[in-house]
Amino acid sequence: MTKHILPLVALLLLQTTSDANAQSARNNALTEARAHRWDLPLAGGSAEKNTDIVHSRLVKSAWGPFANGGFMFKDSSDYLYSHDLGEHVHIGWMYDTMITVTRYPNTTRNSVRSLHTFGTMNRITDQETQWWDSTNSAWFAVGKLQHTYSGIDLLSTVKSDYVNGAWTPILKTEYYTNWTANTKTTLLQTWDAAQSKWVYDQREVTMYNSMNWEDTIKKEKFVGSAWVAEKITAFTNTTRPGTLIERFVKVGSAWVPEYKETNTYNGSGHRTESEFQTYNQLAGIWNDPMKEEYTYDLHLNPTETVTSNWVSGAYQKTSREVASYNKYDQLLISTMYTWDANFSQWIHTAADIEQRNYYKEYVNMAVSDTKSIADVSVYPVPASNMLNVETKDNQSSIITITDMLGKAVKNVQASNVPGGVVAIDVQDMPAGVYLLRVDGSRGTATKRISIVR
Repeated sequence: MTKHILPLVALLLLQTTSDANAQSARNNALTEARAHRWDLPLAGGSAEKNTDIVHSRLVKSAWGPFANGGFMFKDSSDYLYSHDLGEHVHIGWMYDTMITVTRYPNTTRNSVRSLHTFGTMNRITDQETQWWDSTNSAWFAVGKLQHTYSGIDLLSTVKSDYVNGAWTPILKTEYYTNWTANTKTTLLQTWDAAQSKWVYDQREVTMYNSMNWEDTIKKEKFVGSAWVAEKITAFTNTTRPGTLIERFVKVGSAWVPEYKETNTYNGSGHRTESEFQTYNQLAGIWNDPMKEEYTYDLHLNPTETVTSNWVSGAYQKTSREVASYNKYDQLLISTMYTWDANFSQWIHTAADIEQRNYYKEYVNMAVSDTKSIADVSVYPVPASNMLNVETKDNQSSIITITDMLGKAVKNVQASNVPGGVVAIDVQDMPAGVYLLRVDGSRGTATKRISIVR
């Protein structure tokens, strides 16, 4: 099938919420400009590639004590255990299966464990969840996820529940990336037990521009025998991705605004200000906006976030978060403040302070020092939807994102990426602080990043 991609129609900014003609013109332009861009096959043929998820196998040589006061040890049956001071997490190995057990002492919560089975290239192929039956003193299956891959690329995930002694499929998610058409598709299917087959339910198609930045995201529902658009998110990209983000929903036959976000960046590509606004569909007007302002230290760690609400025609401060870091860029103290309008000052209580303690452990290693990559840029920081990692010489690399406890949450392998910019989807990651490590053909680099919601 020949695919015709229309040139983008220039989208005019909405000047006033009461101008129905301008709103209608903008919606029509958005629809017309992108209508044919979604008439794409789900698979991308030989050009198909997906670098969403790469799972890393736990290394057995990790030992404690750890910062949270726990410890790790290995027993004679080749199990590796990790204990913390609150919820007890046990990590064990038996052949090619990793077993993670979470126990909740002194509570009414059930203990739960996950069995992870690995296939080729240490990819997780099965994740089975089991609960502890204290009455019968036995584990019983609850649900599982099954993953299929093509090389390092995740192709599909099937979710099943254990019902009446048998596994029953529930949901199937398939991933397609077509770099030729600059699209990424996530397809959701549900299991039709009566027909014993998978049926289409929803899909999300993301279009990227030549810089590998998000351009549009379209969410559709399968109705009858056709895909029906429900929501469109449009990105206006200037020198940085997502300078303006607008989301529209389908109401009847018309596109109606739902949300918009305006982002301002500094010279290093870090976000300094974001303004958020939602649309009141019943009243046909935009609700009062709110904004966040971000400040960074010399290491580009976010040190201050100030939130303000629009009140009586002007922004008024409401809250403020102040953070400090050690020389390793680890968060030490985070303090939340609220604005006291009566005395025009920030105030806080002892409960608003979060403090973390770290320790240093020196270990002699029989390996040489790793060469550091100098030219690696990460933006935007903080991020909410997409995180871009740019290497100046477009080198092949493995990008790993870990939480502050060292657990890998994302792992992406990239080579010959257009523009040398790897776009990582972080929408599924909880808000917080993470470490990003780039292992490239010319060395390594580590960056501290933060995710906001």
